[in-house]
Amino acid sequence: MSTHKPRIILNQIRTPDGTVLTSWHTHHYVAYVDANGEKYVIDGGLDYLRRSSNKTPAEDLSQYDNQPFSEIRKYLHVCEYDDGSNEPSQCIPIKDLEKSYIESILEEPLPHEVLQDYLPEELIYRKTTGLNK
Repeated sequence: MSTHKPRIILNQIRTPDGTVLTSWHTHHYVAYVDANGEKYVIDGGLDYLRRSSNKTPAEDLSQYDNQPFSEIRKYLHVCEYDDGSNEPSQCIPIKDLEKSYIESILEEPLPHEVLQDYLPEELIYRKTTGLNK
């Protein structure tokens, strides 16, 4: 565990009807009208937590990097986008990424410092634990 201020690695809520909303990147505004008729909002990706204020609050499922790396790797995702889309086509936990894909991502400038820190750590974790996939 690190001694820095905990950083967001997953920005997520569960509404009262069980719907899970995730904000994957900065300014990724997601809204949903719950079965109770209230509108629930989440925004901010890995940079900030923005929520709607509701009579019946949502459950916060967000995760932070103040936990062991064996847990961080389950919650931190890399998202892929179709050209011009603000919605990710898929988001994959770093624990499930192919080693070659992580290496190719690291050859390019990374969009977020959390990924800059934890993708190399994922490769080290796999090497030291024998999980070289």
